Amino acid sequence: MNNSWVLIHLNESKDELDSIIKEYNTLDVAEFYVRMQHLYHHLNTAFNSRELDEDECFDRAAKDDIFYYEKEKFPTDLF
Repeated sequence: MNNSWVLIHLNESKDELDSIIKEYNTLDVAEFYVRMQHLYHHLNTAFNSRELDEDECFDRAAKDDIFYYEKEKFPTDLF
């Protein structure tokens, strides 16, 4: 597993979730939706790219928007 890449995304997920919990009572539906998308983007990216080479992840993420589009999808192999 490519630890630093996965940990970056897990930490971003944790920060976003902590923020959502803290601010939940002040969020309107639209803001809640956007924040949840951000949370899932990081969770799904961490999970879906866990087996990729770490250098490849950083390199492709810097150059290729399609990389994130592929990796942020909800995992199909959780079950």
